[in-house]
Amino acid sequence: MLQSASLDLWPSFVWVVRFIATTTQCAAIFVGYIVLSVLLTASLANFIVTSHSGPVPVHATGAVVVTGASSGIGEHAAATLSASTSLVVYAGVRTAADAERLQSAYPGLRTIFIDVTKPDSIVAAVQIISDAAQPLVGLVNNAGVQVDLPIELQTSEADRFTFGVNVFGLLDTTRAFLPLLRKTGSGARIVNVGSLAGIVATAGSSTYSSSKFAVEGITDSLRREVAPFGISVSLLEPGYVRSHMGVKMHAAREERYGVSADAYELYRATFEGFFATDQRLSSPENAESPATSTTPAILDALLSPSPQTRYPVATTDGIPTRVVIWLQQILPDRVMDALV
Repeated sequence: MLQSASLDLWPSFVWVVRFIATTTQCAAIFVGYIVLSVLLTASLANFIVTSHSGPVPVHATGAVVVTGASSGIGEHAAATLSASTSLVVYAGVRTAADAERLQSAYPGLRTIFIDVTKPDSIVAAVQIISDAAQPLVGLVNNAGVQVDLPIELQTSEADRFTFGVNVFGLLDTTRAFLPLLRKTGSGARIVNVGSLAGIVATAGSSTYSSSKFAVEGITDSLRREVAPFGISVSLLEPGYVRSHMGVKMHAAREERYGVSADAYELYRATFEGFFATDQRLSSPENAESPATSTTPAILDALLSPSPQTRYPVATTDGIPTRVVIWLQQILPDRVMDALV
């Protein structure tokens, strides 16, 4: 009797298995169709854009200014660009000690004093480049700072300092150098260094993230404004890249980031969640080298006849930045809230 019942159930079991298998296959085919459609659409769009605009002229000689080049991303990009091309590269620094160190470490690399928060400093730097023999063919806006706390604990001074460097400094520097770039004309390049934080905001990063969200908007607007002059504008969107900025940000962890014990306890989830993760991922042991992430992107943006508008580079906890951006675009907000 039991054996007979089992035999009676067997066709139903087989049907269920076949149904699941068929459904899975259909789902896989559907997903494959969607992916193929997206890839074909993207390829077609890229073909149309490329065919319409044509290649961007490449300047093998001329001057390039890199702001925030005393360390990290800026230093590595400036040094590599100077050593591997015929361009005259000016590394933006704020102190004589940094200028002396860079000139000693990288023969051929020139330094220029520029504090992007001080208009007089920017004007003086523009004058130096204007008086030089080479035309300005590239500007890399790399100067940036990170001073984060949860919104309730953050100070307005820290907000304004961050925006002063990351947003207004970028705007003022670009505005000042644009006449020289327009004079160079077709093939001149501007590269803005943004961040994955300008696309995916996390708890505790409102100050830094909002400044980088602003850079996203500035770059899009600028790219469309200067296109008639033949100037190419690109944006880097790096994940975790080895630099002093992240290390500086978490140097105050032992002092509870300067907040009271009660305030720390109030936002313990943020301090021991995102802040702890951010410190781990930005450490020299875990962050990606500029040599394999930001520098190749900056060089491509400056030297390629087909520069990209965006360069998502590096990773976040082993996940490529491009994938994180894609997830941000397709997943509901509540799902991303749980993930980050």
